[in-house]
Amino acid sequence: MKLVRYLDGGWESYGVLSSDEINVVCLPSLAKAMYRWLPSKIETFVTSGERAIKTAEKLLEEAPEHAFRKNSVPVNKIRLLAPIACPPKIICLGLNYRDHAAEQNAQIPDEPIIFLKPHTTIIGPDENIVKPKFVKKLDYEGN
Repeated sequence: MKLVRYLDGGWESYGVLSSDEINVVCLPSLAKAMYRWLPSKIETFVTSGERAIKTAEKLLEEAPEHAFRKNSVPVNKIRLLAPIACPPKIICLGLNYRDHAAEQNAQIPDEPIIFLKPHTTIIGPDENIVKPKFVKKLDYEGN
């Protein structure tokens, strides 16, 4: 189950990306159509833990085809967003795998290199990375 947060017109929601990555099934809408409940925000879904995941899995298992069609939207008609808009903190681990250390021409550290990132550095898929003029070297961290 690949969860995504997205913008459809001016409306933000979240759902499950289809296996062919062509459609997103809106989980809150599907739940409502099936007389079940899921949170309207992905952050609440995530913090609800196992209970929300089990509800979503059961919905995806039991929903009839017409419910999927009615509560799905094509990926090319929406804007995918970063999974979580404002996490409380982002803790990063530098040079955490051999290939990355080799890319940087760096030795693998004896102790973890830990650094923080502000939530303002989060962007969604296909969004432009803005490089401030004072930055000399820009390195992406994840995808």
